[in-house]
Amino acid sequence: MVLPPKLELSSEKLDRRGVFLLSDSHSLYLWVGNAVAPEALRCLFGISGLNEVDSNSSQVRTNARERGR
Repeated sequence: MVLPPKLELSSEKLDRRGVFLLSDSHSLYLWVGNAVAPEALRCLFGISGLNEVDSNSSQVRTNARERGR
């Protein structure tokens, strides 16, 4: 898997259309913008919209490829 280059974190770098993996050397955070393309949500998380996410859950769902599609 090829990852994009690292960015210095600032609010200007977080685009509503993007998905960002943030690290502070102790924790990882996944920031998902509210305007991410539905196709990206389907590929990454197996959902078609952010309304399918339980914001109170701390669990990450298994990727569709791992489930055997």
